[in-house]
Amino acid sequence: MKRTMILIIMLCCLLQQNMPQKISSIITLQDGRKVTDGYAFLDGDTCTFHVDGNEQKYDWSFALYKVHREEHLIFPDESPVLVEALHSEESAKTFSIYPELINWRYAYNFYGEDGDSSVYFKGMVYLWNEQEKVDSMNVHFNLLPSRAKIIGATFTYTKYDWEYDDFFPNAEFSISFRPERSDGCYIITGDPFYFEFPSTQSYFHSMWEAAVKVSDGEWSVKTNLVDWGQFYCINVFNKYGVVACDTLCSTNYIQDLGILSRLAELEKEASAIFTISHDTRQIRIVFRNHCVGIEGDRSQVQELSVYTHGGILVKKQSGGEDMELSDLVKGCYVVSCRTTENKVITTKIQKQ
Repeated sequence: MKRTMILIIMLCCLLQQNMPQKISSIITLQDGRKVTDGYAFLDGDTCTFHVDGNEQKYDWSFALYKVHREEHLIFPDESPVLVEALHSEESAKTFSIYPELINWRYAYNFYGEDGDSSVYFKGMVYLWNEQEKVDSMNVHFNLLPSRAKIIGATFTYTKYDWEYDDFFPNAEFSISFRPERSDGCYIITGDPFYFEFPSTQSYFHSMWEAAVKVSDGEWSVKTNLVDWGQFYCINVFNKYGVVACDTLCSTNYIQDLGILSRLAELEKEASAIFTISHDTRQIRIVFRNHCVGIEGDRSQVQELSVYTHGGILVKKQSGGEDMELSDLVKGCYVVSCRTTENKVITTKIQKQ
């Protein structure tokens, strides 16, 4: 009888060891609440995982979807990959994650949902038995600011310069929006060569943290670095990252019919220059101290050209060295950079 009992106990232990190990679909939060794998974890949450009906100890890990970034550029052609972000220090029955354990800097803002302004991180919890992955579970984190809802915008000015066809520095652009889970915001602006967006929009080239005015949960920002034909995007941020809102074009908020008619003429003139391509991400056109320059790999630059808004070529040089523009009259110009791969980057500059 004693031998029989020992055999039964050994058989039960063997069966338990051979049963497939599964991560429980029930996750325990820091306050004892039970949630399922469809829950999106918030800032301050601690999520604890365990194995269904098994007291055995295992190794655990958490992998985060990441994507290649450079500064504020994301390379969408490169698929996000799972990169291990956390591993249990020793075998354990449970595994806990809280957001402060993880570096979210290069996390991929993996998905949103229709009708939901939130942007989610997505990752994977793995269960290991020795060196073998035996189970996994998708997990979701709602840590970023929500996409801010734009409430309105106004373009105000005191003077339009008909000789040089610009407002600067006599205009101001104000944007009102309603954010969630945000600590502050940036204004990002890029100068397109055409009016249309986004197909002909140049890369954003200016970004600064904005002073925010708050009233009843509504935020408002303003800038006097404004002219017609410019695009502005509010990026709200918190400690986990940055989320972009809708992009606004300053021209859409100009009401004067005479000015709008003149801008339509300029659009037709400018469209005669050439077709714009923005496939090159390694270089950027900048304008400082009356000089056009290149940030990035200058060896990729074949030639630099400067045009008036009417499409007249006024300067041209080979290579990517700085180009002096102090001899040009003030006004709006289009700078074209042709790369060694015959790709073209353009941006509009304002010379004072």
